[in-house]
Amino acid sequence: MGINLPTGYQLAEFETLASTNQQAMQMAQTGDVGFLQHGPLVVFTKNQSAGRGRSGRTWLSSNQTLTATILLSSKAPKDKVAQLAFVAALAVHKTVCEFIPADKHKSVGLKWPNDVLVQGRKLAGILIESCAVKGFPDSILAVGIGMNIGDIPEDGDFSATSLKGLDAEVNIEQVLSSLTFNFDKYLDLWSDGTGFALIRKIWLDHALGLGGKITARLPNQSIQGTFESLDDDGTLILRDEADKIHQITAGDIFIGHI
Repeated sequence: MGINLPTGYQLAEFETLASTNQQAMQMAQTGDVGFLQHGPLVVFTKNQSAGRGRSGRTWLSSNQTLTATILLSSKAPKDKVAQLAFVAALAVHKTVCEFIPADKHKSVGLKWPNDVLVQGRKLAGILIESCAVKGFPDSILAVGIGMNIGDIPEDGDFSATSLKGLDAEVNIEQVLSSLTFNFDKYLDLWSDGTGFALIRKIWLDHALGLGGKITARLPNQSIQGTFESLDDDGTLILRDEADKIHQITAGDIFIGHI
């Protein structure tokens, strides 16, 4: 079965890659990116050898892992482009719910800023990277998405799960097709940042830990408190045990206290 993409999207499929994000960024920086004005480019491989997550972490994958990057241009202000993580998370969430049994939908949740979990086990991760291209005024953004479809990679995270583990009978091509159409839908809603209020509202409907105790692990400290909400830009609002408000723009979030 082939891969179906929304109108205007293009596909660059490779037999093997070190990293789909790396390949997408290289293509943007060494070629003519004017074509991105007509629609995103999907960089895809079934054999990724050096996938990356946030903060330089390794993302393990196998030929049963969806590894793809959606390369696009955006006129959004530079301080808004990180909101694409929420756009991608909603696309992944909707895609997962299309393939798993209905009684499992409520178990799929979104963990700030860019993970999709099922009953506390990681199903998918998202990595947003950007680059500037000389002579091209818009931001060039690489939205990397990794999702476990079949068996979990050997030596993978013991706390991970997969679509197969959720009783979904599906192949990578089907999932990627659905994912790109869902991404396109939420990308239109986001509208280069002007529609983030609606993206934020939908994301909060599926947020893990909202209103409960969380721990934010930052580079120099850990803060425990209550996950109050997101602000208008997607920053996590945490109220600590001394009733002080913290705005978390980057860090690792753990549900509950650790």
